[in-house]
Amino acid sequence: MSDIDTIEKRIPVCVERDGVIYANSRDIAVYFKKTHKDVLEAIDNLLKSLMAENSAMRALFVLVEFETPMTPGRKFRSFDMTKDAFVLLAMGFTGEKALKFKLAYIERFNAMEAVLRDQAVRGDVLVRSLMSDLAEIVTQQIVAVQNLASEVAELRTARDPRIAVQDRLTTYDVAETLGIPKKGRGAKITQIRKSLMKFAAARDVVVVYRHDTQRNEEAFPTSMVAEWQKLVWNVSEVERKAKERSSATGQGVLDFSARRREIRDVQTGSSL
Repeated sequence: MSDIDTIEKRIPVCVERDGVIYANSRDIAVYFKKTHKDVLEAIDNLLKSLMAENSAMRALFVLVEFETPMTPGRKFRSFDMTKDAFVLLAMGFTGEKALKFKLAYIERFNAMEAVLRDQAVRGDVLVRSLMSDLAEIVTQQIVAVQNLASEVAELRTARDPRIAVQDRLTTYDVAETLGIPKKGRGAKITQIRKSLMKFAAARDVVVVYRHDTQRNEEAFPTSMVAEWQKLVWNVSEVERKAKERSSATGQGVLDFSARRREIRDVQTGSSL
């Protein structure tokens, strides 16, 4: 078997570093059946030419120092070369054997670069997929935290009836709003409280307690109080005043009890 047949069965040695494929001058010397000294001489002559014509190409040759077991502490030169640097160097290698070796090395460079490109594409797809999944997870966690905060707030309200509330009125606030005189308002307060509690129960409104008062009063939503005033209190006051006038004039012809039941049926759909 010839040297050419033996070498053609070997795979040219290339390495990847930081996403770049390199071939080392020592491996090239072995593959091309040359001494490393001859390869270094060819590289030195090439670098001298590049210095004069294209200094940027010099960066394609990376100096790598090494030691041997026989000469510890002594540094020797070698060069890592990119594909372009190898092509420049191999242009000086002539002959049928050299052509086959050059083609084998270039094919090896191309194969490893294709692997890197494929890995980069798959890595990019993977990163985008992971980022999308991460964004979805973060969104779900934010929603979950918001829901949990809402549930905790509801539990605190349910378990602590003295929790501070806003936009709510106590029966005393309502009495003040309605302009009921302070003198002798106790009975009126009791009447308002009972009416509001019944009104809230009919509408499944949660009644909490104001902790900023000395009486631990029930606090009703302002919007509910406004509705109660319109549908219950104002109507009751109109009936009361009409009844007083009727009693005063002796004309008790109105059936106020029936009228009240009719109004309540319209208001709540059931007796309050």
